[in-house]
Amino acid sequence: MIVGDYPRTPSMRRLLGELNGIMDSKELEDFIKANRVRLIALEDAYLMARYFTSEYSREDAEDMSN
Repeated sequence: MIVGDYPRTPSMRRLLGELNGIMDSKELEDFIKANRVRLIALEDAYLMARYFTSEYSREDAEDMSN
């Protein structure tokens, strides 16, 4: 085991940041930077779906998954 534990969080940005801290990957760092807005939107969608009622259009969902 490299780090011993992992953060229990719905934040994909934090998890990817932790992974990048271990891997020190320029490619992963570029991915995080290029997809920052989408990652934030996915985190928000997860939290809203889990704790509140919210609707998303098909276009929103497709944009978040690309």
